Amino acid sequence: MRLTLAALLIATACAVCSPMPAQAVADDGVIYGAGNASCGRWVEARRTKDFFNYTPLVDWTQGFITAASMAGFRLKEADGAAVRVFLDEYCERNPTDKINDAAYHLTMTLRY
Repeated sequence: MRLTLAALLIATACAVCSPMPAQAVADDGVIYGAGNASCGRWVEARRTKDFFNYTPLVDWTQGFITAASMAGFRLKEADGAAVRVFLDEYCERNPTDKINDAAYHLTMTLRY
C-alpha cells in the first residue's frame, strides 16, 4: 500500500511539474494536462526509457478511456501494457499528433 501511494505521489508530482501547457483548445473542446504532449515526446520518452515522462501520458490516456466508458461508450478492456503498445505504434506513425489524438483513436479502436 505504501509503495502504491508513493508511486501515485511521484506520478502526480511529475505530471504537475511537467513542462507542458495546462490546456489547449481543440476543434471539439479543451484539452487539459498531459493530453497536450506530442506523440514525439512519447516516442522519445519510450526510446530513452524515461519512466517519469511516459508514465503520466499512459495515466492520462487511461483516464481518457475511462471517461469515454463512463460517458456511455461500450469499450473492450485495455490494461496499461495494451495502452503502451497502442501509443508506441500510433505515435511512431504520427509524431506530430498529440496524446489526446492517440487516446481518441485508441478509444475508437476499443469500441464494440
